[in-house]
Amino acid sequence: MQGNYTPIRRDPSPLKDVLNPQPDDKNANGVSERKVMLSLRVPAILKRRFKAEASAQGRRMEECLIEAIGGWLESQQS
Repeated sequence: MQGNYTPIRRDPSPLKDVLNPQPDDKNANGVSERKVMLSLRVPAILKRRFKAEASAQGRRMEECLIEAIGGWLESQQS
């Protein structure tokens, strides 16, 4: 392959380990510190608006998404 492309190394864990992982190290609040990649496609205008709003609030897109996903999951338990 030409250019500067480097493929991402994938976790070679067996499927049973992915579906039933061992507990990750937890911080003082009991929250897992391990992060994994999540990839999705969204409309370009939505990404631009999201990036602009996160930046205007002095926040990273990642932390906003974690908060939004966590909030959505909490609302599903009701």
